[in-house]
Amino acid sequence: GGCNEGFLRDDALLVVSFLSDDANKEDEGEAMDWYQAVVDAKGGDPTSVVVLGLTPAWEGCRGADAQPHWVEFIELWGAQGLHGDICGSAADYVSFFESAVSTIAEACDNFEPPG
Repeated sequence: GGCNEGFLRDDALLVVSFLSDDANKEDEGEAMDWYQAVVDAKGGDPTSVVVLGLTPAWEGCRGADAQPHWVEFIELWGAQGLHGDICGSAADYVSFFESAVSTIAEACDNFEPPG
């Protein structure tokens, strides 16, 4: 009955995409807690998730010296976590998302729904 009913499906890969140009020093929680919450939401299967994040945690970008929570969160996903520079150009964004397609396709090919 909620506005997001059916959003998380057992039979589908979850792709989490986020963009942040803020260091978010005020964020609550820890990267591992966020990771575990997503894994739990996907029935305990971290291979059913791909995470794409564009953040300011890059040299020359405002926020590069921020708390590393976004980087830590992305890195917890291993090869299924991709990190890009929010301070990049539009062409950089295109390249980032184009490269993500192969990661998503591979994860989808390897995804086995429960049951």
